[in-house]
Amino acid sequence: MRSIDNLIANQSAEHHRQSERRHTVGRRGLFGGLLGGSPPSVHPNSGVARPLGGSIPVAVRRSGAGGDIPVQSPAGLIGGDSRKSGTGGVFDGVSGLMPLTDILNGVPKYNPAISTAGPRPTSTQGDAPWTQSESAYREMITCHAGLRGQRGVVLLVPPTGGDGQQTWTRSPYFLYLPKQGFSICWVDNPTKGTGDIQLTAEYVAYAIKYLSAQSGQPISIVSFSQGGLNTQWALTFWPSAAKVVKNFVALAAPFRGTSLASVVCPLLEVIGGCLPALFQMIGTSRAIRALTAAVPGSGARAMVPTTSVYTRDDDLVLPQTGSHPISALDGASNIAIQDICGIAHVADHFLLVGDLATYSIALNALMSGRPANPATVDKTHCNQLDSAGAQAANLGNDLKITFSLLIGNTNDRVSMALKTLTTLTVPKEPSLQMYSTHHGEWPRFLGGWASSLAG
Repeated sequence: MRSIDNLIANQSAEHHRQSERRHTVGRRGLFGGLLGGSPPSVHPNSGVARPLGGSIPVAVRRSGAGGDIPVQSPAGLIGGDSRKSGTGGVFDGVSGLMPLTDILNGVPKYNPAISTAGPRPTSTQGDAPWTQSESAYREMITCHAGLRGQRGVVLLVPPTGGDGQQTWTRSPYFLYLPKQGFSICWVDNPTKGTGDIQLTAEYVAYAIKYLSAQSGQPISIVSFSQGGLNTQWALTFWPSAAKVVKNFVALAAPFRGTSLASVVCPLLEVIGGCLPALFQMIGTSRAIRALTAAVPGSGARAMVPTTSVYTRDDDLVLPQTGSHPISALDGASNIAIQDICGIAHVADHFLLVGDLATYSIALNALMSGRPANPATVDKTHCNQLDSAGAQAANLGNDLKITFSLLIGNTNDRVSMALKTLTTLTVPKEPSLQMYSTHHGEWPRFLGGWASSLAG
C-alpha cells in the first residue's frame, strides 16, 4: 500500500490538468461550456484534490503551535463574509447545470468485470470478500488538503446519482469542517450509486479501512441519502471496517428503504425499468431484508456510534413520520431537524445537505465523538436565511442527481426501453451475494424448509 508521501509526488501533473479543465467555460464561451466536456463542478477556489489513487495535495498545516485546535461554534465559522448570499447561491446553482451533457450522461458506463484486473485488497477474517482490484477502489478516494488534521479524517459518502464533488463541495461539511481541524475526504463509485449497492458498499468499506490506516487513527463518516445505506452495509458486512470508525452521521438515510421506490419502479417499467439501486431500496427488497434480518450482527442496529438526522419534510426517503421513521436506526441517536428547530423549519430531502442547523447536529456528534445529544445542539442556525445561499448553490446539482437516479445514462436508458418493448421484460433486483445471503435470506429459507419437514 502506497504511503501518503508517495502519493503526494504525483500531484503536480494532475493539478496542471485540473487547472486546464477548470477554465473550460472561460476559454470557449458560455455555449461551448454548456455543450462541451465536463469541467469540475466545484468552486475554483475550493482546492479539491484528485483521487488518492492518483494524487493528493500537500497535507494541511496544523493550526496553532501543535496543541489542541480550539473548538469553534457554527456561528463563529459561518458568520460574516464567509456566509454565501442568496443571490450568489442562486448563481452557483444555475451554473451547476453546466455542461448539459452532464445531465444526459451523468452516470458513466461501467463494467465491473474490468476492475477485477490486478491484486485485490488483503482480506480480513469475518469480512465480506472483495470483488474488485485494490487500484479500482483506491482511485475512487479523493481527499482535500491531506490527512493530517488533528481531529482526524471525515469521510463523506454521496447519495444515489451524485458524486463527491457534486454533493459536498458547496456544503458546510466541506467548507467548515477543516476549520475545526478535520481532514476531508470522500469516496465515489463507478455508477454514482445507481448500481448494485453490494458493490457500491465495497468502495465505502475499502475507503474506511484505507483512510484509517493512512491517517493512523479511526475515522468519522458523514453520509447523505443512499450513502447512509451503503455505509451501514459496509459496517455490517465488513466488521473490520466498523472497528476503525469512531463516529457515523447519516443524513436522510434510507436504512429500511423508501416507499417512493415501490411507486416509482412500476412507473419506470414503460421506459425500461428501475436502476439496480432503486430496486434494492424498495422496503421489501432482498437487500433490505438481508441487511435488517433479525440475526446477530443485524444492520438494523447501529454498528458504531451513530447519529441519524432526518427531516419530516423529506419527499424522497419515506415515510419519516410516526414512531419509527424510515431513517431511524436502533441504537442510534435519531433526530428530526424539526425537533431541534421547530415544525416551521422547512428542509426537504435535498436541502438537508446545505442546512446549517443540520450541520450543527453533525458537528455536535463529530466534536464529542459520541452520538449527537439534542439537548446540547447549537440552535443558532435554525434561522433558515443562514442556509439559503448554500442550499441555492446546490440546485443545479440536485437536478442532475435526480435525473441520474431515475434515468441514469441516457444511451443506456434508450437501450433498456427498446429491450422492454421487444422482449416485454424489465430488469429485476440484483441477486444477493453469498455473504449477504447467509446473513439474511438463507437462514430464513433454512428455517422455513426445516419447519416444512417438521410439519
